[in-house]
Amino acid sequence: MAVNTLTVYFRAMAEEALTPGIIVSIQTFGDRLNFHPHLHFLVSEGGADGAAAFHKVSRFEERRLGEVFGHEVVAFLIRKELLSPKKRRGFLSGGVRVLGSQPR
Repeated sequence: MAVNTLTVYFRAMAEEALTPGIIVSIQTFGDRLNFHPHLHFLVSEGGADGAAAFHKVSRFEERRLGEVFGHEVVAFLIRKELLSPKKRRGFLSGGVRVLGSQPR
């Protein structure tokens, strides 16, 4: 889902189909060694088109990416009957954040 969200985002920003470079790490604990499953992503600042030419994407809108990804996750959980549609709003209000940093 996250890779799909990024691919759709890159396509919208570049106005053409791009394949971004993505490395994902799963982390299951928080700062206090408590159970806190989450993902860390390293994402290229652009992507390759069908001819393997790299195109830079000038900006990332972390808030928008988080919203789109959150809605994809909720839709998936509802389809799999792991989340009630009535609890959709509560899940989205607390849950998905995308934190980014720009290279120096």
